[in-house]
Amino acid sequence: IVTSGTEALTAMRRLVGTMRGTAGGDAAAAEQSTMDLNADLSAIVGRTNRMMAEHGGPRVELRVDLERQPPLEVARSALRVVQEALTNSEKHAMDASRILVYVTTTAEEHLYVRITDDGSATRAQPVGGSGGYGLVGMRERIELLGGRFKAGPGEHVGWCVQAWLPLDEQEEQA
Repeated sequence: IVTSGTEALTAMRRLVGTMRGTAGGDAAAAEQSTMDLNADLSAIVGRTNRMMAEHGGPRVELRVDLERQPPLEVARSALRVVQEALTNSEKHAMDASRILVYVTTTAEEHLYVRITDDGSATRAQPVGGSGGYGLVGMRERIELLGGRFKAGPGEHVGWCVQAWLPLDEQEEQA
């Protein structure tokens, strides 16, 4: 009964996500993004901290060091990665007290995004499954832009998501 109920709940979450046109995360926030990545990230972190405070979740810290604004599609992809990683931390990071979001430009002309949490090594599985394709979706989004994606256990504890997005404008192909 438990297995059947869990499978039904997972299927229902996928159906609702499909009907809403999202695969998890806060699609509306990415749609409302501006041309200022720092401001957009601050808004997402602010909303997340307010929600986490209501539910006793971990505190999110943001560090941004941009030498220049990335192209719009790169910025939106970075926002979606941050959103999905924060959602995953909320769902899966056991006993996390802190999540760090770090975004910077690299000497190799990449936008580097890293989201880490200090949760225990044991990952929680929400009732009914996660209902999304978070890691797969993040990887696909980054690779479509010619970037690299990595997710796995943190250096000492918790979980770490990293993305490298090229900053050079993609030439349109005829």
